[in-house]
Amino acid sequence: NVVQPDSFYIKVSTGCIYYCAYCAVKNSRGSVVSKSIAAITTEFMQGLEDGHKVFSLIGTDLGSYGRDIDEDLTTLLKKLIAIEGNFTIKLRNVHPKLLIEKNAEIIELAQSGKINHITTAIQHGNDRILHLMNRPYSIQDCKQAIKNIKSNCPKIKIRTQMVVGFPSETEEEYHDSLNLLDEVPLDFVEVYPFSPRIGTAAMDLPDHLPRKVISKLHYIMAKKVVNMLKSQELVQG
Repeated sequence: NVVQPDSFYIKVSTGCIYYCAYCAVKNSRGSVVSKSIAAITTEFMQGLEDGHKVFSLIGTDLGSYGRDIDEDLTTLLKKLIAIEGNFTIKLRNVHPKLLIEKNAEIIELAQSGKINHITTAIQHGNDRILHLMNRPYSIQDCKQAIKNIKSNCPKIKIRTQMVVGFPSETEEEYHDSLNLLDEVPLDFVEVYPFSPRIGTAAMDLPDHLPRKVISKLHYIMAKKVVNMLKSQELVQG
């Protein structure tokens, strides 16, 4: 995610509870370690006192927040949005599984008008590839969760990441990801070509695609994203 100078950043946790096949960050960050809600609230109040109006909550996986201290992200958010003041909150790196499991609560919180941005990495539009990636959700559940949030909170911005060229990905499965961009109301998409990382499960999977093929798939999807954003700008204009 791009660092925005107008945001007051609060790192609420580090580490993750998941074991995605392609992710080397898990190896370096380990299991989730969370700050207390009291400590986060103190940082938040200090930011308000200093005149900040935009707050970004960050973590290796924000959706894993609190799993080690018997808390969770929605409880933290309820505490923060109850604070008096003119501010908005951006949620960065929220695992789709949390948006699915806590969909109604996330919508209710976002309807306060205080939460205006969620970054959630969908990663792929096909269930077989998601399974190989060790992403514990179905693409249909993920799509529906995001659609529910956008339909109930149309002003909220949803940002995602997609990976192309994952080992054994077929042309049909790749097109599932392309089609997802037309099916889900997204405000920005980051596209990443698959690259094997040392120590990850994906590195040892069979049927890795040639780099030239992955580069072509990356170009096609990135171009689609650019055209999608231009269309959105024309509609908004």
